Amino acid sequence: MKMILPPPLSETSIGPLSDLEAGLCGPDAPAVRVAAMGRVESLERTLRAALAKGVSSSEYPQYAALLEACQASREVLQVEVRSI
Repeated sequence: MKMILPPPLSETSIGPLSDLEAGLCGPDAPAVRVAAMGRVESLERTLRAALAKGVSSSEYPQYAALLEACQASREVLQVEVRSI
């Protein structure tokens, strides 16, 4: 029986999917991470301020989902990115 193996990673690597991923894999990764974290924190402050002022019940789920996305973004940004 012949075993079928996938091609080596170097042949299938597609590279970074975004400028952010490329930056997080590059030599300036710490600065890129800090800048991205700052943008996420700024968005979160804006969302929380809007919620504190009050949003309609129909808008609330969108704001809640965006806050969850901010939390997920912070968690992802804390992980060191390695290129394949």
